Amino acid sequence: MARIEIVMYGKINRRQILTSHRRIREDYFFRMRQSLSEDTKRHLQRGLLSRLGMVEAAIIILDDEISETQSPMDHYLAEKLALFLNAYYLNLAGSLDNLAWALTYHHNLIPNVNEADLKHRRFAQLLTKAFLIELRQNNLDPLADALEPFRDWYQDMREFRDPAAHRIPLRVPPSVWTPTLNQKIACLDCGFLRRVVTCTAIIAVCSESS
Repeated sequence: MARIEIVMYGKINRRQILTSHRRIREDYFFRMRQSLSEDTKRHLQRGLLSRLGMVEAAIIILDDEISETQSPMDHYLAEKLALFLNAYYLNLAGSLDNLAWALTYHHNLIPNVNEADLKHRRFAQLLTKAFLIELRQNNLDPLADALEPFRDWYQDMREFRDPAAHRIPLRVPPSVWTPTLNQKIACLDCGFLRRVVTCTAIIAVCSESS
């Protein structure tokens, strides 16, 4: 049986992610917090930073479990990893929403912000065309330029996130077949079928003889 692998974690630099998150926290608490409105702080501290903690926990657990797995997982471990994979994905998406709301409040991107208003909720999505246009109209071109290259990634992420949140959750397969293993299985299947055909022919000959 092939060793279980999840491609998403094959290239993750765990230390780099945790270091980046630490710097975000330091920037917020030591440089930014004092000059922000209560609504902006709510989305950054209780939203973004809380979600980063849950993302970190999911990454650590997934990384630890997957790196130690040398054989097909049992059902309960697969369910546990699916739980944390969904937690990672949903909090990643949620953290970007928190950033969008924080920017909306901090720069007054729309007047009289109302988070219960459907139009405002549709607007507060970090990498949509409308949001980036509004950033530029508020003389935030450097920020819009920095975000623009991530638009395709963001759209792909949203397509996965919404079905995960409202329809079908992300799953972790208990095991995977590698291409090499698939070839071996195909050879075994062919050998089995040849033996079945041979046995069938022998039985037919014996039946006729009797």
